[in-house]
Amino acid sequence: WKSMVSHYMGLAKPIENDYELSVSGAPCLVRAKFKERVALSDDVRLFLWESEDDRLIALFARAAARLTDPQLYARFSLAGPLNLEVYTSLERTLNWEGKAHTRVPIGSLNVPVYVSTRRGGVDGTYYIIASGESFEQFRARLAGAEITTEQD
Repeated sequence: WKSMVSHYMGLAKPIENDYELSVSGAPCLVRAKFKERVALSDDVRLFLWESEDDRLIALFARAAARLTDPQLYARFSLAGPLNLEVYTSLERTLNWEGKAHTRVPIGSLNVPVYVSTRRGGVDGTYYIIASGESFEQFRARLAGAEITTEQD
């Protein structure tokens, strides 16, 4: 609900989430070190962590949204030596055959952007967990994501 407060209070900027002060409940973040929050278009933020076993973790989330806003997706390239999995907050691995609305069109992946203003549908946390590239490469790949309302 915090993502809606700035709009309804008439604030010019969203209220930023500080994951060093928050508890997400996601087991993948328990021992992970928060690295960076990157501002993207459409008030989307990319949160980046590094796990104690050197895996890279990311989450796309809206900083500001209204109930009437469409669901957003982050589409990014899968090119290169990346080993990638997407987990829900309950640590269930998603597959690439369309389950939970994550699909691999040729060479890219769409992941729902978390906003937490709706119940049901695809609005939830989707943690992208990867290995096979440096933090800088992972950051560049995801920071370059296209933010879209298109699911596919």
